[in-house]
Amino acid sequence: MKKVMSGLRFVFRNGETWTINRRLIGDLWIKKVTTSFGRINGGEFQEIHPCESLRIEILPEADHVMSEDINLGGLELGMFERVKKY
Repeated sequence: MKKVMSGLRFVFRNGETWTINRRLIGDLWIKKVTTSFGRINGGEFQEIHPCESLRIEILPEADHVMSEDINLGGLELGMFERVKKY
């Protein structure tokens, strides 16, 4: 069984999330993904996968908030503005 990426989920420093469906992603380039273990915001230790570099083209249609992602103002500003802020 092969794995297929269905989308990307970004988690911002303020805890807000943004999930982007695969069809709304243009070009995507991820360089050197590694596996590490770490603690985020005092939580439990967990496996994390940092990358050295990320470049992504996000189509304008992705500038919306999914209902499960609404918690800290993304609906009012639009997600592109939230990304620039955080």
